[in-house]
Amino acid sequence: MRNGLPDERQADAGMKSGMIASLASAALTACAPLGSASPPTHVFPAQLKLTGTEPFWSIAIVDDQLTYSRLGQPERRTARISRSEGEGRLVLNGDLAGTAISVVIAPGDCSDGMSDRTYPYSVKVRYGDEMLEGCGSRR
Repeated sequence: MRNGLPDERQADAGMKSGMIASLASAALTACAPLGSASPPTHVFPAQLKLTGTEPFWSIAIVDDQLTYSRLGQPERRTARISRSEGEGRLVLNGDLAGTAISVVIAPGDCSDGMSDRTYPYSVKVRYGDEMLEGCGSRR
């Protein structure tokens, strides 16, 4: 018997103490940022040009303004859009002439299907009940 504990209990307590220290160390190591393990961050420009075909449409983003135009329809504007970035995407939401519009922009090569140009962003737009897809670039 040592320190008021039987030898077996003291060994048990020492093992538990060692295990706790090892687990704590492992937990702290797991929380440490690793260069390749952390998700890539992307900073989106304040000005973007987004386009799509079938139907032909375009959206110009300048800071907190979105301008939507579509072949054969008058140009519409929303004075303000909300902007949030996360999970490598940029999400824009606003109200365009009384109709909700949501734009999701993600980095990645995109082709408009009509030219040989490759754009740096892929785009999905929900305008009211309509879903549009296209590409985007810095304006």
